[in-house]
Amino acid sequence: FTDRNDSIPMWSFYSDSHKGFCVEYEIDRLMSPHLLPVIYSDERINSDDMVREALYRKGSNFDERTIMKTLMFTILHKSMEWQTQNEWRLVLTPEYLENKNPLKVGRIKKVFLGAKMPEHEQKVITEICQRKGYECYKMVLEKSRYALTPKKLF
Repeated sequence: FTDRNDSIPMWSFYSDSHKGFCVEYEIDRLMSPHLLPVIYSDERINSDDMVREALYRKGSNFDERTIMKTLMFTILHKSMEWQTQNEWRLVLTPEYLENKNPLKVGRIKKVFLGAKMPEHEQKVITEICQRKGYECYKMVLEKSRYALTPKKLF
């Protein structure tokens, strides 16, 4: 997840070079506690060392919650090289998974079509958006600067 729909690197890496699409959700309040921002750092996190250190400090009182916190800390870290992505990670706890709760991301608000999406694929997705009542935009690569701008289709 990201809070940006106009990142040229994101569209290049994750959308088949601007041929895919991006979905904006209205995040369900029950899911929002599971969405956590990525922490960008120049330091690589070594969870093995963290777990060993925690075991050494806590001795036999070391519990599963401490391991989960350590793993969460590791999962949320990424190199500073990716900072412009403004990412969020969906992290589901074992308790959440054990309860077999259905995952409700939230209602789709908008769909953004890639600037280079093939016409036949664009037609299929726009028809679905119209039928479902989603706002639909086409991303446009600016001619005078390195930027993407959403153009509203409907």
